[in-house]
Amino acid sequence: RYSIMAGMTGPLSKLIEYFGQEHETRGLFVTDIHGATKMENITILQYLKRSTPQAEINHNFTLPFNGGYLGFLGYEVRFDTHHGAVPQSTVVERTIPTSAFIFCDQSLIYDHCEKIWYLIGVSTAEQDQNAWMESTASLLRNYTQCGKQDINVIDHHIPVEGEDIFTPLRDRDTYERNIDECHEQIKLGESYELCLTNQFNTNVKKGSTLELYKILRKRNPAPYSAYMTLWSSRSGVTLCCSSPERFLSIKQTNTTFGGLEVEAKPIKGTIARPDMRGEPPAELIDLD
Repeated sequence: RYSIMAGMTGPLSKLIEYFGQEHETRGLFVTDIHGATKMENITILQYLKRSTPQAEINHNFTLPFNGGYLGFLGYEVRFDTHHGAVPQSTVVERTIPTSAFIFCDQSLIYDHCEKIWYLIGVSTAEQDQNAWMESTASLLRNYTQCGKQDINVIDHHIPVEGEDIFTPLRDRDTYERNIDECHEQIKLGESYELCLTNQFNTNVKKGSTLELYKILRKRNPAPYSAYMTLWSSRSGVTLCCSSPERFLSIKQTNTTFGGLEVEAKPIKGTIARPDMRGEPPAELIDLD
């Protein structure tokens, strides 16, 4: 229903890059809108917990995003949440951070059902967003008055280099052998379900990632799609996502413990069903 658009545009915006335990050079880097960078020796989860502002939100609008952090958490963040060595099989790209976020103090949301634009600004006592909102609202009014609706220009040529479009990280023999290993582990009772994945690589010409995302969105439309590009002197990563399912959602509610409701869909694992007749069981309280 909604499209969210934001970037490093406002005076409060900043880029956060985190290189975790799988990297030889580790650290968290924060770069502001002027290009000044500082390094901190903390994890991305510690930083987000400390830095997420307690903002006053206009609850007259129910929107999926109210400004703040947009980005991604890589699977390797799990090495920060439990003890244990990083597996030697972990594939590490030096210029791809474990996680990266942008703090967005200026963002736009489009409601495709109601055909309404929303402008979201994050302000402080010293810095408001009134001028940006007024100028952007004027641009949007001119845009809609011209009769322009969704523009969907698709280049059906996949901009890749070389003869092989995609190369799997595990070849066919290795992948089939891994499947047999998964079946054996299930028989041994190590798990009731395993999701075996493979990674495919290709070389995309510089500057053509947006065209690649347009192709992906056209050929594989999905409710959870995203295009995000995060580049700096240390790293470079672009996400082209078109997923039929959401990994995890968290929303405020007054009916669950702590005022938050966390939904993993499809399921990410199970615990024994608790007896809800007495006191709330510990596993429902201690979720951090």
